[in-house]
Amino acid sequence: MRVGLIGCVISTKIALERLLSNKNVEVVAVITKEFSSFNNDFEDLRPICLKNSIPYHLENKKEKNKSLAFMKSYSPDVVFCVGWCFLLETDFLSTFKYGVIGFHPAELPKNRGRHPIIWSLCLGLKETASTFFMIDAGADSGPIINQIKITISSSDNASSLYKKILGKMVLQIDHILSQLIQGKI
Repeated sequence: MRVGLIGCVISTKIALERLLSNKNVEVVAVITKEFSSFNNDFEDLRPICLKNSIPYHLENKKEKNKSLAFMKSYSPDVVFCVGWCFLLETDFLSTFKYGVIGFHPAELPKNRGRHPIIWSLCLGLKETASTFFMIDAGADSGPIINQIKITISSSDNASSLYKKILGKMVLQIDHILSQLIQGKI
């Protein structure tokens, strides 16, 4: 299966490493950023892409059409969007055979939008989730395809909760890829 990836944070790096470890997957292209003043957990994916001969594109938000043209030129079957704080254009979402699968570190449909880990803690929630969903035109609003609940302990902080969520995320990626390959998603 040919896979594309979009993102620019630690969760994106972990997702990329997991995708690369799967023998049934070929990561064919990555859309990322050169830097981010918005994301505290920004991660430069270029070294991994260079090491693994994966073509990458640095998005310029004023030229999103170039991002679509780039990804489209590598013909992925599916694109994973992990750690990206921008809405994707409708034409991007409808281009790929299996669509675009998004990741959100919260229990969708609750806690949509930005900073969901911080909000989970601020709201005093007792649990959250690691969620994968089909991206649509809204913000974190598409159909959920895989969700694992995660207990929030009184000793959790943003860092420890993020680590718990990322531990589940890698297992979900394996499951989703298996389901895609079997034609169940």
